[in-house]
Amino acid sequence: MAWSLWALVLLASVLGAVFAVGAVGADPQLIAFLVFVMAFSTMGALVGSRQPANPIGWLMCGTALSWVAAGGSLVYGESILGDATVPPIWTVLVWPLTWGWNVGISLAIFALLFFPNGRLPSPRWRIAVAVVALGTALTEASNTLAAGPIEDTTVTNPLGIRGAETVLDFAGMVGFVSSVLGVLAAVAAIVVRFRRAHGAEREQIKWLAYAGAVVAVCVPAATAIETLIGTEAAADISNFTITLSLALIPTAIGIAILRYRLYDIDRVVNKTLVYGLLTVVLVAGYAMSVLLVQSLLPLSDDSPIVVAASTLVMVALFGPLRRRIQNIVDRRFYRRRYDAARTVEDFSARLRNEIDLDELTAHLLDVVSTSVNPSSASLWLRERIRAEQ
Repeated sequence: MAWSLWALVLLASVLGAVFAVGAVGADPQLIAFLVFVMAFSTMGALVGSRQPANPIGWLMCGTALSWVAAGGSLVYGESILGDATVPPIWTVLVWPLTWGWNVGISLAIFALLFFPNGRLPSPRWRIAVAVVALGTALTEASNTLAAGPIEDTTVTNPLGIRGAETVLDFAGMVGFVSSVLGVLAAVAAIVVRFRRAHGAEREQIKWLAYAGAVVAVCVPAATAIETLIGTEAAADISNFTITLSLALIPTAIGIAILRYRLYDIDRVVNKTLVYGLLTVVLVAGYAMSVLLVQSLLPLSDDSPIVVAASTLVMVALFGPLRRRIQNIVDRRFYRRRYDAARTVEDFSARLRNEIDLDELTAHLLDVVSTSVNPSSASLWLRERIRAEQ
C-alpha cells in the first residue's frame, strides 16, 4: 500500500509536470515543488512499509497526495484562464484546489504531534488533535462551499452555496485560528518530548530540530533578499529556496524514524555551522576586497584584475578561516568534545617525552577519565618475560 501510494504520487507529479511545461512553460518553482512533494511521498512510503503501525508514514503519504492534487488543479486552472471553449464538466478538475493545501498542512501537523514514535506525548495532547481536526473541518467547509470563482482561477466553485458568505467567513476565521493553535501545539509537543527524551529519541528530535532551524534561516533570508532586490527573478529564487528548504523536514523525519545514521546529527550540525559561517565570511570578505582594490586602483567593478585579485585573496584565506571557524564552533557548541580532543593532544605530546612509567600510567588514567568520563578506570600492564639465553 505504501509504495502504491508513492507510485500514484510519482505518476501524478510526472503528468502534472508535463502538462505544466506544455501549458505555462518551465518554471524552477515547479522543480522545487516536485522535490518537496516527492520528499514527503518517499519518506512516507519508507516509514509506512517498514513501520506500518506508525501513523506518521501514512500521514506523510496523505500529505503528498493532497498537495499533488492541489498543485495539479492549480496548473490546470491557470491553463484555462479565460478559455470559454473548455467544457464545464472539466472544470471539476479544479475543485481539489479548494481543499488540497489545507488538508496537506493538517496532516503534516498531525505527523509532528505524533513524532517520532507514533504516539502522543500524553493523553492530554488529544485536545491538540481535536483542535487541529476542528480547524481543518471549518477551514475546508469555508473553502469548499464558498460561492464564486475558485482562488487563482476563473472556474466557479461547483459546490458553492450563495447567501452563506457570512457564516462561511466566520467558519474560516475560526478554522484559521484553530490551525494556528495546532501548529503551536505541535511545536510545543516537540519541545516537551525533547526535554523528556534520552538516548535515541533525543537524537531523533535533533534531526527534526536541525531541519526546522535550516527552514527558519532560509525563509527570512530569502524573503529579505526578495524584498531588497524587488525583481521577478529574485522572487522566483526566493520561492525556490524556501520550497527546497521545506523538503528537509520530511527528509529529517524519515531519517529519524528509520534511524539511518541517527547519531551523525551532531557532525551534520557542526559542518553546517562551520561552512555556513565560512560562506558568509568569504562573501563579505570578497565584497570588501573588491571595494578595497577599487579604492586603491582606478578600475571598474567588472574588471578582470579586481575579480582575480579578490578571488585569490579569498582562496588564500579559505584554509585558515575554516580552521579558525571550526575551533570557534567546537569551543562554543561542542565544548566537552573540544576539551576531550585537546586533552588527548596534550597526552600525545607528553607521551613522546615522558619515560617514568608510573607517572605515565597516572596521566593516562586521568586522560581517560577526562575525555571518556567512565564510572571507573584502571590500567593493567603485562610484563614481558624473556627466556634466559
